[in-house]
Amino acid sequence: MVFSCKSNPTIFKLLQGTTYQKSLVWTDPETGVKCKTRPDICMVKKNVVLDIKTTIDASPRGFAKQVANMDYPLQAVMQCQGCLHTGLMPEINKYFWLAVEKSAPFNVALYELTQDDLEYFTDEYSYILK
Repeated sequence: MVFSCKSNPTIFKLLQGTTYQKSLVWTDPETGVKCKTRPDICMVKKNVVLDIKTTIDASPRGFAKQVANMDYPLQAVMQCQGCLHTGLMPEINKYFWLAVEKSAPFNVALYELTQDDLEYFTDEYSYILK
């Protein structure tokens, strides 16, 4: 798995100079709910969050099913909210999922959650917290 990630120049570059597995704890200012998250990778200087997901199928179709089934967008919003509310980052410019297959040949794929999608799921996240 590691070899597959390091073999991809874009992914390898994203993984360098980052903060790994930082626990973030905050109280949601609107609801008072105590929250906790632990993003896999935070590129603090670039305001980028990357979440590593192991999967059986990293293809666009296969991973899209997993994203929907596991509520990954809501997890993404919670990670972004944690980065913002704890002051780790002033804003989130990009959010990525790194999908890594669990078995040989350990294919990898990088997927971006767009700003529009983040806004949509932030509204859903806020509704759920309330």
